[in-house]
Amino acid sequence: MQWLAALLVAAALLPSIAAAATNDAGAFGIPFFTAHYVLKQYGLTAADITVSFGPESNGRLIYRQVTLPAGMVSWFRHDRITGESILAPGPIPLPVEYRFVHSGDGPTQEAVIHFDRRQGKATGHMQNGDRVKVAIEPDTLDRLSLQLALMQAVAQGRKSLRFTTVETKDKLSHYDFHNLGRETVVTSLGRLETVHLQRIWKAKHLRYDFWLAPSLHDLPVKLTQIEGNDSSGLALYLQSVNWH
Repeated sequence: MQWLAALLVAAALLPSIAAAATNDAGAFGIPFFTAHYVLKQYGLTAADITVSFGPESNGRLIYRQVTLPAGMVSWFRHDRITGESILAPGPIPLPVEYRFVHSGDGPTQEAVIHFDRRQGKATGHMQNGDRVKVAIEPDTLDRLSLQLALMQAVAQGRKSLRFTTVETKDKLSHYDFHNLGRETVVTSLGRLETVHLQRIWKAKHLRYDFWLAPSLHDLPVKLTQIEGNDSSGLALYLQSVNWH
């Protein structure tokens, strides 16, 4: 059963897919939305993922991702994995707090990271209990706000797609994306012209491919994760979306 739990966690860590709103509600050039996806492996549905972006009552913004087992996986696992990025209003999606909760068949695991921009540090704890204390750069993100920052950067036509995040207790992580050009992709919304981005994680022998549609505010419509030469990796597909 360990691989089932690992699969769900992998689903929770994959960048999200969304669709565009038709009004002016939103922030960072990204509309507010609630979107639903499926994660598949070997052609079978393994998880349902709901992603939402909207305002909080205190004037801040919240980006939330909830992952639940689906298909045959739901027969054996009862996990619920929730990630939340609390964002300050401004020109770019900078988090003030990141939250992660994994509940279900075993002990609940929680993580909280606080971002202090004035002091230039991030503090909190990881889901394994490790205390977080790391110096941050002015534009440091968490793993969820990274998704919004990538969407914004592509929409703005930025050439540099390098991002810094806090994901471990005492050091920063770096993400580099490469633009592979235009490509037509068949999606639940029909055939779309997309920008194909790729990230290689050499240490883990992982390759991530993203397809972002300019007609949908340059938001991703498909994501795949391939390990080594295994072509049967994970794939995330948009199913439906409501915009606010």
